[in-house]
Amino acid sequence: MNKILALVIGFIALVYLFTLKGSLGNNTMTMNTPPFETSMERGRFAQVVALAERGTFSVDIFRDYLRPDIAWYNGHFYPAFPPGVSFIAAGAYFIGRYVNMGQLFATLPTLVASLLTAAVIIQICLELGLGAVAAGLAAIVFCLATPAFPYSVTLSAHPFSALLTAAMFLTYLVIRKHPDNPWLLLALWFSFAANLFVDYPNLAITAPIVAVATLHAFFLTPPKGKSQTSVLTKLLFSLAGLAIVLIPFFIFNELHFGKPIAFTNTYNLKRLTTQGVQFSESALSNSLFNQKSYAGRFSISTIPFGIAVLLVSEDRGLFIYAPVLIFLFVGYFFLKKTHNVPAFIIELVFILDILIYASFDDPWGGWGFGPRYLIVSLPLIAVLVGVAYEKLIQNKAILKFIFFVLLIASIGINLSGALTTNAVPPGVEAIGLNMKDNFLLNIDYLNAGSSSSFVYNQFLTNVLNPTQYALTLLSIISVGILALPWLINKQLHSKQS
Repeated sequence: MNKILALVIGFIALVYLFTLKGSLGNNTMTMNTPPFETSMERGRFAQVVALAERGTFSVDIFRDYLRPDIAWYNGHFYPAFPPGVSFIAAGAYFIGRYVNMGQLFATLPTLVASLLTAAVIIQICLELGLGAVAAGLAAIVFCLATPAFPYSVTLSAHPFSALLTAAMFLTYLVIRKHPDNPWLLLALWFSFAANLFVDYPNLAITAPIVAVATLHAFFLTPPKGKSQTSVLTKLLFSLAGLAIVLIPFFIFNELHFGKPIAFTNTYNLKRLTTQGVQFSESALSNSLFNQKSYAGRFSISTIPFGIAVLLVSEDRGLFIYAPVLIFLFVGYFFLKKTHNVPAFIIELVFILDILIYASFDDPWGGWGFGPRYLIVSLPLIAVLVGVAYEKLIQNKAILKFIFFVLLIASIGINLSGALTTNAVPPGVEAIGLNMKDNFLLNIDYLNAGSSSSFVYNQFLTNVLNPTQYALTLLSIISVGILALPWLINKQLHSKQS
C-alpha cells in the first residue's frame, strides 16, 4: 500500500511542480501581476518578507502592496488575515533566499499542505473500507479536479484549511476504533484550534467533527480486558491540545493588539470604507474600529442566493468548476448505508460551509477562482466521490466513461487557473469591467500568451505557447489517470502473488 500511496502522491506532486506559480528572485513585489495578483496572496507574501527579512509581523513598508485588504492597529499595518500561513512560509522563504528563490520557496509549504491532504484522503478512504483505486482517485479529485488545484500552487491559506479538516476527520475515524487513546484527543483539539492561525470560520465549519469525536472518546466504553483511561486524563489531553495553540494565540494578540483575544480581519480598513467611516491613513486611531459593525455582513435572507452562487452560478458554482463532484450524491447514498455517522458528519460539515458563506455579503469571495470558500470541506467531498466510484461507477461501463470525462474536464478547468491567475472577477463586477467572470477568462489568458507557471516561463517559452503547454499537461495527466487503476491493480496482484 505504501508504494501505491507514493505513486499517487508522486503523480500529483509532479503536476504541481509543472504548474507552480512564480519566478526567480526573493522580494518580488509588484501589484496585480503574477504570481501574486490578489490581496490574499500579496498580503501573506508581504508578511513573509517582513518576517524573514525584518523579524516582524507588521508590514508597514509594504502597506500599498496589500490593498484593498489591509489592517491597522496600534500604529502598525498588517494583512487582514490570520498569520499562521505566513509564519510557515517565512521559514521556507528564509532558506530559498540564499539561492535567489525566496518567492518560490515561500509557495512550497502550500503545495506540501495539499500533498499531505491527498495522503490523508487516501487513508480516510482505506479506513472506510474502500480499495486503493477509489482512494487514489479521491485524492486526485481533490488535488487536481477542484479549485483547490490553483490555490495549491501559490501562497494561500485554503489548502491548509483543507488539510486541517481532513486530518480532524481521519482522527475521528481512528478515535472510533481507539476511544481510550488520549493522544488522539490531543491531536484532534490541536488541529481544531490551529484554525485560529489559518482561517477563523473553519472553527464553526469543523465543529461537528470535534463534537462527535469527543463524544466517542468520552462516552464509549473500551472493549473489556483493556485498560481504561480516566475521564480526567482524557480531559487534560484535550485541554493540552487547545493550550498548544491558544497560548501562542494569546501572546501574539497581546503583543500586537494589546489584548489576548483579537482577530486581525476585524481591523481591516476596507471595512471602515464600505461602512462610510471617515478616516485618514495619516491619522489613524484604534477608536475608529468602534464605529464598524459586522452584523450586516451575514443575513439569513441571502442564503438562497448565496447557495446558488456557491454551487451553480457561472462565476463561482462548484459544479461548474468541478462537474465531477456531481457524483458526491451517489457517494453519500452508499456511505450512509454502511457508515451512517461519518456520512452525517461529512454532510453537516459541507452544509455548514455552504450556509456560513451563503449568508455572507460576499459569497463570491471577491476576486478569486471558483468557490474558494468551499475548499475547506472539499477533502471530505472527494472521499464521497471515491465511494461512488467503488460502489457503483467502476462496475458500470457507461458511468465509468462519464466519470472519467467529467474528471478530465474538471482537471482542465482548474488547470487553466493554476497556469494563469486566481484573480477572476465575480459577475457583479465583471459586467462593469467588460470581462469574463469564470475560467473562460483564464483560457483567454492562455490563448493570449500569458502564464504564471515557473517551469513554463523559465524553460519552455521558446518551445510551446501557453495553450500548447496546458494541452500537453492535460494530455499527460489524462493518460496517467486512465492508467492509474491498471497500475494500482497490477501492484496489488504482484503483492498477492
